[in-house]
Amino acid sequence: MRKWMFLLFCLPLLSSCGTQQELNDLTIVIGMGVDAAEEGYQITLQLVDPSEISSAAGISPGGKAVPVINMVGKGASINEAFQAAVSKISRKTFYSHLAVVVIGEDLAKRGIGEMIEHLERGSEVRSSLLIMTAKDQTALEVLSALPPLTKVPALSALGKTENNLENFSTVTRINIIDWAKMNNQSGMDAFMPGIYNHGDPNVFKRKENIEQSEPYSTAVGYTAVYGKDTRLKYWLGPEETKALLIVHNQAKRAYINTPCDHEYVSYLLPYVKSESKVRYTEGKVKIRVNVKTRSEVFSLGCLKDTKMSRAVIRDLEKQMTEELEKEITDAIAASQQKQSDIYGFGEMLSDKNPQQWKSIKNQWPELFGQAEIEVHADTELLRGGVVESHI
Repeated sequence: MRKWMFLLFCLPLLSSCGTQQELNDLTIVIGMGVDAAEEGYQITLQLVDPSEISSAAGISPGGKAVPVINMVGKGASINEAFQAAVSKISRKTFYSHLAVVVIGEDLAKRGIGEMIEHLERGSEVRSSLLIMTAKDQTALEVLSALPPLTKVPALSALGKTENNLENFSTVTRINIIDWAKMNNQSGMDAFMPGIYNHGDPNVFKRKENIEQSEPYSTAVGYTAVYGKDTRLKYWLGPEETKALLIVHNQAKRAYINTPCDHEYVSYLLPYVKSESKVRYTEGKVKIRVNVKTRSEVFSLGCLKDTKMSRAVIRDLEKQMTEELEKEITDAIAASQQKQSDIYGFGEMLSDKNPQQWKSIKNQWPELFGQAEIEVHADTELLRGGVVESHI
């Protein structure tokens, strides 16, 4: 009995964390860039230097205030490019904190299928990983830009995306799983947010940029649309992206502007919901998008001296409704011209009538391009704001 009691007492002492690794033995990869090279790929691994993050935050003096290091490797395949980049790192690379992958536009035009598959198979890569396309430049250029406030370029890109989505709904947020689902949906083109350097690229890389009161910085915006061949097809602007998010029910907060003489009346939409219906009858596709919003006047423009009345409120609601319907209609029409269904209308028809969809799915791009679109918005103006001048 004593023998068994002794063994039970010793078991906890014999246990250990077999997968535990010392932090000093790891290199944390926080961001990744993938570009096209002359013969294959160029990989950029953005590594975090914790000591420099501390010094940049004022915790310890004497830091060089550049808390990241970019390691670049080239190879004929993704794996070879990774090996070339990792061969320059003295510690084991740790990818569990990888937050952003930026794709250079040249590679996007060539195709990103192999890159997406590599990320999907990565055992350390999180499914919430944000993917972005660099507009008019390389991923290395984006990740080399030293941003103000958030000192790590990869985390800065993530923060700007979240902030824009929460407040303006003019940029999408797409992770690996989202992109794979869209690309696998029959008849639908996948999309992801864009990022670009806003300012002088020769100044971005120097730490002096973040030491001035008006630094250059990267900006998020536009939406990259990909075809089924995983190649970049075209870009959406901010207004088209806003309409895209509204139709997908992903708009959390948006703004609408209506012209007023030489100024604009601005409306805040804190609540936006939509419902779409797709029908195929007599060889034609009919799409109806119903949008319900609640709005507040954000800025009155030329109406700032106008006294609020029921008639004025009704007129404001009417103007905002017409503008919202127009923006959504124009955005869908633009994608129709490219025969590119980024709204998932084909998927809606497939879910509703699988047999019917099976007979027309091969002709869906042409059918969508010729579809009849009807957008109806139901708006409610909750507050007119202060409309009388106090000057």
